[in-house]
Amino acid sequence: MGATASEKSMYPDNWSASYCQFYSYAAALVKPLLDLIEPGSPGIPIEGPASDHDAKADDLESFARPLLMIMHWLPLAEQCNDAQTQSDVSKAKEWYIKGIEIGTDPSHERYWGTSRNIHQMQVEMGLLAVILPMNEGYAYELLPESAKASLLKWMATGRRCGMHRNNHIFFGLFIIEFLAWAGAAVPGDDALIDFYFNQLESMYLDQGWFIDGMNETVDHYNAYAFHYYGLWWSLLYGHKNALRKARWMDWGKEFLKSYTKLISEEGDYPLFGRSLTYRFNVLAPIGLAESLEVNPISSGAARRLCRLNLEYFLKRPIYQSQNCLAIGYIDNNEGMAETYSCGASPYWAAKGFSFLSLPPEHPFWHAEEEPIPSEEGDAVAVIEQAGFVLRNFGGRSELLNAGVAVALCNTRFGPFKWSKLAYRSGVGTLLPRPDQIPRDLSLVATAEDGSVYGRYMTTPVVLSENCAVSSYSLGSKNDPFHLSVYTMVFWNQGWLFIVHVGEAHQQCQLSQGSFAIAEERPIKPQIFDQQYAVIGLDSSILMSQNMSGYEGLQHACSAAESPREHSHGRHHQLLLSISELSQAGPFTLASICGEGRSSSYRIPWECTRSVVGELVLMHPEVGEWCIQHEMLPALKLETVGKSTKTL
Repeated sequence: MGATASEKSMYPDNWSASYCQFYSYAAALVKPLLDLIEPGSPGIPIEGPASDHDAKADDLESFARPLLMIMHWLPLAEQCNDAQTQSDVSKAKEWYIKGIEIGTDPSHERYWGTSRNIHQMQVEMGLLAVILPMNEGYAYELLPESAKASLLKWMATGRRCGMHRNNHIFFGLFIIEFLAWAGAAVPGDDALIDFYFNQLESMYLDQGWFIDGMNETVDHYNAYAFHYYGLWWSLLYGHKNALRKARWMDWGKEFLKSYTKLISEEGDYPLFGRSLTYRFNVLAPIGLAESLEVNPISSGAARRLCRLNLEYFLKRPIYQSQNCLAIGYIDNNEGMAETYSCGASPYWAAKGFSFLSLPPEHPFWHAEEEPIPSEEGDAVAVIEQAGFVLRNFGGRSELLNAGVAVALCNTRFGPFKWSKLAYRSGVGTLLPRPDQIPRDLSLVATAEDGSVYGRYMTTPVVLSENCAVSSYSLGSKNDPFHLSVYTMVFWNQGWLFIVHVGEAHQQCQLSQGSFAIAEERPIKPQIFDQQYAVIGLDSSILMSQNMSGYEGLQHACSAAESPREHSHGRHHQLLLSISELSQAGPFTLASICGEGRSSSYRIPWECTRSVVGELVLMHPEVGEWCIQHEMLPALKLETVGKSTKTL
């Protein structure tokens, strides 16, 4: 998907083949935007849902986010020698300048309006404050003096606005830093910057990871926001505070040591958390880390990681009818929209192109590609303070979550984006819906009255290189239902051994879901009369095996007329291990969930030993799997025997 020979002839001689290739990716994403822009419009009419903000905020978002993509492309496009590109350059510049002039003019009907407390306007204004000084102030210097004056006056309305106590604090910080950079500082600005940094730095956990403030989540926003903005600040303003710059650079390096493991050999990653429609935004810190020389992986590995991730998405139907980026992940799927999403929202992905700020002579563009972390063999990274484990196996990546949940004040995001036991590349996930709880890789309780409860708040108990143990309750503050449990997850290649030990205080049904695999067509449900089942094609084989405490297995499939519920396909199927708790009391449940692409996933395991602290499983192709942990209970041998003998 790189540049063709004819395209290379348009480019400057000092552009390497890799530089041309990545520029061509940017140019292809910019082209649909150029087809839509109209000089005199401070926004781009990108089709999509409206956000829960307001029309003015969505209008500004439709200017600022595509502008980031355009401003990564524009200074490079200026250097190309073909007439069409130069025509596009002129069109983009005219639109940008007119957009700033109109959007910041209070007398114009398309005026964006002032910033406000706790409002999206501050977010998009903050993004402009990042764009304007980058690349030595390229975007800012395109503006005539009158537009600069209008812009600074408008930008100053964001100087003292209140913000959510999470990554949004960066936006207020960058607004103030930009105003100072542009010569519009006022007394008190430095104190505000220190205050904002103190708030942000209080969110630091360890190993480079941050908790997202009041959201109380730890997820991809570490790449989208904390390390993207932290490293941009270090590049643009780090000379003002050497100690702070060194601190954020060190944190960025530590973060990328583990985070880069999440990009699989295919270029995708586990769908954990919110805003997954931002796709290649996961690359946001990479180019900046290269520029600051703090990338823990080599330049050759970094470029390969960026290429694999970009190509994973760009070769897929991720566009809407205008050929702009659509809401979704691997395709156009508005079911993945957040309440704050609008048509232009997916262009946060433009942050992933920060590597285009690297000069043509940088090693990033010339080093031979090297394997990325997921291609270097099986590995595990325990992120203890965050409450999860990252692992690579067979070129894939997985996040096992024992401790991350969203705060009660933001359950509107969908708490089950964080609360499943595991998230794996190449599989996707069931999406939260207001009227139901996704059952994939989750323990779900159904009460006698039909109420359904899933894991929400969770506490990590043990995190190690071979297991993750969490403690939590299923229930709600609004009714008396209560079930307490600790869950143990062990892993071996693509298999997870899941044990639940707990106590139910009411009668209920419990289900433990497998991964959910995507299907393009509805699947007819099967009936299983054994404790082991296999479904799926060779591209994704799914198995579940009940080992102790479960009555049976159910095949859950989306109906032909049901709305789409899966990130990766119109339909889906999964397996549910079912236990009927006929009375209150203690319970122990154990099962194996496997998902992979080899025939070994069609073969069950056999339990050869189960005592307190140790379980031994045997597989005819994989061999012995010995699980040892002091919290591991002895399973009822007669149940284990039934599971293995009835296959």
